[in-house]
Amino acid sequence: MTEASGRVLPELTELTEFFWKSGEDRKLRFQRCSECGELRHPPSAVCPYCRSLEWTAAEVSGRGVVAGFTLNEQMWIPSFPPPYVIAIVAIEEDDRIRLTTNVVNVPAEVGTLMRLYPVPLYTAGGAGGREPSGLSTVTSQKTP
Repeated sequence: MTEASGRVLPELTELTEFFWKSGEDRKLRFQRCSECGELRHPPSAVCPYCRSLEWTAAEVSGRGVVAGFTLNEQMWIPSFPPPYVIAIVAIEEDDRIRLTTNVVNVPAEVGTLMRLYPVPLYTAGGAGGREPSGLSTVTSQKTP
């Protein structure tokens, strides 16, 4: 499925639906192993630390630090006019967990503290009860 912008939307699966729908209540979530308590991302069926198959969706603060970024000046998709910034942010709860995100309204530099805000990616309706909302998955803003 694609949204109006031309971006291909992620497939909603049993392992990923909680993550892609986090924007509905503006709470950022990652998988947490029910056995050892470690966070993991991207979602996976097996914990890479203890091999458990049990997990829960855990809410995190959304705070993190920019580990790297790129300033895109090439028009890759017509609905995303350059320039725009894509950053890799290490979350505060576990800096092994990194999230690729767009950065809006603030300059990005390595080491910058950010707050990640998920926004709706899907809205009710459409085939299968969900359709694209036309919004980004996560936006970042500099932490004061």
